[in-house]
Amino acid sequence: MSGDEIEQRKVLAVVTNYGVEQDELLVPLEHLRGAGARVDVAAVSMDDILTLVGDKDPGKTVRPDLTLDDADPADYDLLLIPGGTLNADSLRLQNATNGIIRSFTDSGRPVAAICHGPWALVEAG
Repeated sequence: MSGDEIEQRKVLAVVTNYGVEQDELLVPLEHLRGAGARVDVAAVSMDDILTLVGDKDPGKTVRPDLTLDDADPADYDLLLIPGGTLNADSLRLQNATNGIIRSFTDSGRPVAAICHGPWALVEAG
């Protein structure tokens, strides 16, 4: 994908509000946004997202753009599922997450799942 193409892409990152691994969320966001993609972060609620470092130490706080329930997967070209043991374990139990994942996989759009993120893919079938 060329630089011009990435500037026209919309990415949806899905997380819980506690337990996402800091670098598995922030580093991809930085690179995608730096390349010109529009990236929205959807969380369970509009409360701050409290990231972790090494699944235990407090990391940076991130403000979500929307909730999982409000995310329309049809508006996006790529789905990003960051890891973090706590994040992945809780995220896969959210009905909205399963619907978002199925929308992407059923339509053949790409899904990027990092570290423990694939747990959500398994849960969604």
